[in-house]
Amino acid sequence: MNDQFLKNTLIGEEWMALRKIASGGKAAEIPLSIQTKLVMLRLIDRDHYGRLTLTPRGRRMIEIPD
Repeated sequence: MNDQFLKNTLIGEEWMALRKIASGGKAAEIPLSIQTKLVMLRLIDRDHYGRLTLTPRGRRMIEIPD
């Protein structure tokens, strides 16, 4: 699945979750269903402290304009 196709499939809540994670938001602020989907798409991951972080692919998704 290429990044452009993936960008087109994400809904608003998922984009907001990616932005919250990028700005240091807490996992409790993001619904578990959204977290699960973003983990399965390999856009986010958990670090050693249990915090949500963007993967390199997730960072590219936010940085690349449409």
